[in-house]
Amino acid sequence: MLLITDTGPLTHASQTGHVGFLERILAPWTCAYPMQVRKELEGFDGNRAILEAKWIGLLPLDLKYDILAMKLRDQLGGVGTKNLGEAQCIALALSMSDSGQEAEIYADDEDGRQLALDNGLEAWSTTEILRRAVLEHRCTVEECVRFIDDVRHNGYRGIDVPSGRAFVEGYLPKRLWPED
Repeated sequence: MLLITDTGPLTHASQTGHVGFLERILAPWTCAYPMQVRKELEGFDGNRAILEAKWIGLLPLDLKYDILAMKLRDQLGGVGTKNLGEAQCIALALSMSDSGQEAEIYADDEDGRQLALDNGLEAWSTTEILRRAVLEHRCTVEECVRFIDDVRHNGYRGIDVPSGRAFVEGYLPKRLWPED
């Protein structure tokens, strides 16, 4: 299964030193991103670790799906490159699906995830992926708390919880809560 990943989760994992952790929690998928995400990642030196990671890479869009990405960007209310990363993620996943390969989206932008769902795609947020990783024993609750707190401290506002503790209390069964 292919997971097409938007910029936000990648850039903040890279800038906080969590690229290895991200690789581990995304292990069930083969991961890729479209050209606009690559350009956004290249725009900041703190993203070097994710750009050099071997487990995720660039997948190009053909012209038909690049045109679709522009239409999707317009639906998301974007102009120029605003929302183009999410739109290209959706277009790339649709192109993979049209060629017979299953593809899903990883984006924390609610409008982008909803547009992916409206187009028949599965769409994951960071908190959903972390919950799945904990339940499948690919990481610990404490690692999730540290990841969330680090990316939030780094300025990431795309994640839908204000803290690692809020993630634990809002997304995990009580039996998994760490003891204080």
